[in-house]
Amino acid sequence: MTVRAQLHDGTVLEFPDGTPDAVVSATVKNVLSGSIGAQPAQPKATGDTLSSGLRGQIMQGLTLGMGDEFNAASRAFPGWVANLVMGNTPLSDVSKAFGFEDGQSELNKTYTDRLAAERADLAAYKDAHPVAALGGEALGSMVAAPAGALNAIRSGTEVALPMAKSGVRMVGDLLKNGATMGAISGAGNAEGGASDRMAGALTGAAVGGTLGVAVPAAISGGGRVLGWAGSALGLRNADKAAENKVLQALARDGVTPDQLPGRFTATDKPLGLLDVGGENTLGLARAAAGTPGTARQVAADMLEGRQAGQVARLGQDIRTNVAPQSYHDEAAALMAQREADAARLYPEAMSTKPVWSERLQQFLDDPITKSGLKDGVAIQRMEALARGEQFNPLDYAITGFNEAGDPILSNVPNMRTLNTVKKGLDNILEGYRDSTTGRLALDERGRAIDQVRRAFLGEVDSLNPDYAAARQAWAGPTQARDMMQRGRDFANMDAPDIAREVARMSDADKEFFRIGVAQSLRDRLFRDTAQPGQNAALRVSGEGLNEKLTAALGKDAADALLGRVKTEADMTGRRNFIRGGSQTANKQADAADMEIDNSVLANLLRGDLKGAAINAAGSAVRRASGLTPSTANSLAGLLYETDPTMNAFILSRLQHRLNSNMAAERPVAAGANAFARAAGVSLPGLLN
Repeated sequence: MTVRAQLHDGTVLEFPDGTPDAVVSATVKNVLSGSIGAQPAQPKATGDTLSSGLRGQIMQGLTLGMGDEFNAASRAFPGWVANLVMGNTPLSDVSKAFGFEDGQSELNKTYTDRLAAERADLAAYKDAHPVAALGGEALGSMVAAPAGALNAIRSGTEVALPMAKSGVRMVGDLLKNGATMGAISGAGNAEGGASDRMAGALTGAAVGGTLGVAVPAAISGGGRVLGWAGSALGLRNADKAAENKVLQALARDGVTPDQLPGRFTATDKPLGLLDVGGENTLGLARAAAGTPGTARQVAADMLEGRQAGQVARLGQDIRTNVAPQSYHDEAAALMAQREADAARLYPEAMSTKPVWSERLQQFLDDPITKSGLKDGVAIQRMEALARGEQFNPLDYAITGFNEAGDPILSNVPNMRTLNTVKKGLDNILEGYRDSTTGRLALDERGRAIDQVRRAFLGEVDSLNPDYAAARQAWAGPTQARDMMQRGRDFANMDAPDIAREVARMSDADKEFFRIGVAQSLRDRLFRDTAQPGQNAALRVSGEGLNEKLTAALGKDAADALLGRVKTEADMTGRRNFIRGGSQTANKQADAADMEIDNSVLANLLRGDLKGAAINAAGSAVRRASGLTPSTANSLAGLLYETDPTMNAFILSRLQHRLNSNMAAERPVAAGANAFARAAGVSLPGLLN
């Protein structure tokens, strides 16, 4: 208990239990004389105790704050026993030492003096070397705290075994052990009697319980910060650091390495990792491209080279998904194919016996039809001449020609006659075609001729269905060009109108119509090709146009085309995100790369080595806060590669890195967890 001394003026002086009488008497005299305040005299450090120096601090940690008591007892007790044996101390002192008699024993006096000296040396070292003192005491605590060591072993075992504790139970375990160790350490570090020890134990339990949970969390978080710092400072292998950064970005995008091959093979477009990840991966690519070094040039070469080939790739997409050849080549090839198909049907249609109807006779009697027959006969005669065949008008029911050269029909017309009329009317309408635009520029007479032609063919088709089938297979140059031109004008039509018109077309007409649509897309695509960085994909897609393409081509074909167009649009968007916008960030990065820290040089010239070191460290930290050039260069090799073979190799590297990280994570986590949990239960008493 506390020793109290009351002065004549009512002042009460308090001394720790066991304070020697001589110390109490001297203090009272000094207070009465006014030489000191009402505080007990503090013993001076000697430097020759067991608690002196760093070893004393380690001992304090080793014994949870009781090292000073152990050291004082180790010096006081042997000498007291020796004095008893040699008769220098009376045996009655034993009764006093163990409290059987009143009065202070020699053992108590010696122990009290020794304890004061031990504590004085401890305090002196802490004042002179606060960091070393804390480190020594922490080392002792970590090495020798029984509960901490036991918990470290148990935590490592739990991590290594499948049946690890849940997070809630682990926190409870840390809280319990931390509070226990804190209570012991608090009591050991406290000075005074039982009440002071109890207060220290309670304080230590509260602090220990808190630190028992907080320290492991802090160590875990600190490990992550140190890992980041190591990467930023380039202390790790640049290729390994780059691979880990890519894996981290992909994980933030919710993408796993095993999902990437499917994204690459979904298209034959020149894609890189920056295209198949997400926003975080794209941001990493931009950061690498903004770092001075080869990464910037690699990014520029890939992005600009890929952009330069966009128009050609889109042109190939149109050929693949709409029409495979150019406008005129496609038309010529398709017309040749249709002619070959029709050649198998026309002989049967032409072999039909002569046909006649009153309505048909009306057409044959009209001058425009006779004019058509005249032109048709001329065409047939020239075609026979070109083939080296004999032309016989009788084969067409023509018995002669009048003075104007018009053919004279004397018999019932046969199918050859009627087909000749059709060719003649086609030839008359062809004269209305605009050589510049390729469109039929029909005036009122031309529209009337076209109506007659359509009505005439409708009547013939009704009389001879075989002819209707043959004609549908081979529409002829006039109708083919009309359909191609209609397709070329599709963007000027409304989607519902396109759908209705396509629905009425024959299969042959639809194919010529698609040729026109393809040429319309090419016309839109190849305009303004000299503008660098322009997103040409927007010329052949977008609001309104997509619906028209669906009506013209059908949903499946339109979706296939528009999917590839969107891929190109996204590629250009990523190019503009990385290369476009303000160049301030790049300029700042360049300036920082060339910057010389004058403060370091100035401090060196003044001989201020400490100041130079501080400035140099600050400069290094500022540089490390960004992406190092070596890591950025490795990132560029991963993110900006578009060769499929190389990308397959890169994906295998990333998968290998991920597997290696996972394999290394368990033992590292086990060690870190064991260390953190040991620290959490062995260090709390240091604050008491």
